[in-house]
Amino acid sequence: MTDAVSAPPIALTQPGALCNAHAFASRHDGAVERAREWVEQAGADWSTVVRNVRGAGADVPMFAAALAAGAEASEAVEASGTGDGGTPTVVDLIALAAWRAGAVQVRADAWARMERLLSTAAASAAAATWDVSVADAVAWVEHGREDRWWWQGAHEARGFVAAVGGFAGLGGRWDEPPVKAVPLAEEGAFAVKAGREWWRLDADVCGARWAPVANADPQWNAAIASRGDATHERLATVEWVPGQVVSLVRLGYSYVLWLHVERT
Repeated sequence: MTDAVSAPPIALTQPGALCNAHAFASRHDGAVERAREWVEQAGADWSTVVRNVRGAGADVPMFAAALAAGAEASEAVEASGTGDGGTPTVVDLIALAAWRAGAVQVRADAWARMERLLSTAAASAAAATWDVSVADAVAWVEHGREDRWWWQGAHEARGFVAAVGGFAGLGGRWDEPPVKAVPLAEEGAFAVKAGREWWRLDADVCGARWAPVANADPQWNAAIASRGDATHERLATVEWVPGQVVSLVRLGYSYVLWLHVERT
């Protein structure tokens, strides 16, 4: 592992995943209305869907854009007569769109659905919810089985995956900057201390979910950051998977932490 960490390739204005920085760029206008209409035509309640995906940590406007894209592609497959019983269900597309929009907790379910749908005539509709081609969706699934941080732009991102946390006054997580972090046993999970409070972070390439920790392990307070240079410090570093060194990095005196992955 190298000590130096270069600057992120994209200056995000708020916490978020780099793979989502430009996703569905041309699809947000009217997406909520299109998604709502499709969900209700399928017999589901839109307000319940929104409440559930927001509670799971998804960005609702991006979720709507992803769902609308998948629904339009699904309707095109059905209209072409090539579906052959392979059109995705409303639950399929909701799960796929929710994960793409940041609901990290539905990853396993969404990926199982994507793998199944990619082998059917519904592959284009499934891929559309991730804003990629069928070929790119296949590549994402193949790489993602072993690397939860991989996406099509991973190489250009120079190891940076996402900005997490942030100042509460600007829509972020904390009133005080993070000072300690500890990797947990589950892949993608960290305990992070900001001020006097500990938080649990669960993350992957598209999303990050936070939850306050009621009973923090006293040993976590012994965590010591590894300083790289004057511009950054690694609050925590772990190798859950051989060859993937995952760090939580603070650049300067910031409320934002960056998830960074170095593949060796």
